Amino acid sequence: MGGANTQRSSDSIKEQLVLHWGEMGSRWGINRALAQIHALLFIEDRPLHAQEISERLSLARSNVSTGIRELQTWGVVSVVHFKGDRRDYFTCSKDPWEMFEVISDRRMRTELEPTVHFLNELRRKHASDIPPQVSDLAKFLEGGLNFYRKTRRLPRSLIKRLLKLDVRITRLLGAGKKEEA
Repeated sequence: MGGANTQRSSDSIKEQLVLHWGEMGSRWGINRALAQIHALLFIEDRPLHAQEISERLSLARSNVSTGIRELQTWGVVSVVHFKGDRRDYFTCSKDPWEMFEVISDRRMRTELEPTVHFLNELRRKHASDIPPQVSDLAKFLEGGLNFYRKTRRLPRSLIKRLLKLDVRITRLLGAGKKEEA
């Protein structure tokens, strides 16, 4: 009897995660169905085929196919094949670090880098007419992008150690005191 209760509890947790991830996806500017597909593949222990994803999420098969293609473009979903089965099965990394890195890299390339480039072009072409806040924004975003690039090159093990030291680091750096940049 305990096994059935454990299975129901596990299914409930999976369902809650999928629903929450879909909701968060909407807030992150990502299609809800796309986020739900990703969450389902993340939480499942085995690869799933598109029809199964469609049934589990109550989504049209066409929406699942479109979503999977987009997730593959992002680099967060990959196809798997099984001997004797002609269907495509899909999976994603179960490693939160890898998932974060892939998504962050993509967002930097598609959102932040083009914005920094655009703002720098404005500054170059219209140097004397640029409002100070536009110049400040360009510098701020460029600084964030450069910081990301530098930290991205650090070994994951070092970043994990740094995160464990967060309280000591913030004290060392005088966090809590507002400073001017």
